[in-house]
Amino acid sequence: MKEYEELKFEDSPKEPQELLEEDLGEAMKLVDRLDYGFNESTRLQVEGMSKFTGIELQPEEVRLYCALREQMPIAVKDDESKKVSKEANRVWRLSDQRLLAAVLGRSSDKSRFHKFISFYPEIFK
Repeated sequence: MKEYEELKFEDSPKEPQELLEEDLGEAMKLVDRLDYGFNESTRLQVEGMSKFTGIELQPEEVRLYCALREQMPIAVKDDESKKVSKEANRVWRLSDQRLLAAVLGRSSDKSRFHKFISFYPEIFK
């Protein structure tokens, strides 16, 4: 139980979770590549959350979510990689809802972020 508590993010976000630059940098390269094919299951996941909340996502937001969700540590073989994989704020540690909330929070229209988190009160208490 203690390990779970250490991994918790801010319980009541008034502002979106900040995404780390090292995660965003690699993801943005994939967002710009229109020929890059993301996993169908990842796309369906984000589209399902969009439909559930009634929030229309821009194509760039869908691609950014997919790029971030599919981003994992390249290797967890050496000690440095293991340390990086345990960093609490890395995108692979975020739930699907928290990750999409962070993507929505990058927009200047924060009302979409607040509407989204209102649909998941058990996650964003």
